[in-house]
Amino acid sequence: EHAVAVHCSTVALAEDQGGGNTVGSVSSTIATVEASGFPFPAWPAMSTWLGTLGALGVDGAPAGELVINDACHNVDVSTSNSKTQVWLSADETSIVPK
Repeated sequence: EHAVAVHCSTVALAEDQGGGNTVGSVSSTIATVEASGFPFPAWPAMSTWLGTLGALGVDGAPAGELVINDACHNVDVSTSNSKTQVWLSADETSIVPK
């Protein structure tokens, strides 16, 4: 899974892939589950909010997905990063990091 993550901590929240790994524009899906497998409680509100803003399903993104322009693949998040929550993941059918 390719994730968009922001971390500003000394805790290992994700595996650093280095800076500058630009992948262009990607379509992303909103996370619906936590790493634990439990439902991610913020996703309905985030989806509603982005939909109300008219940000989903535009610029070539499938319905319900958000385009991220100038996306970078800087981190990988896995279940070992228990303090990190993925909010958006690159759609595997869009341009994704290798």
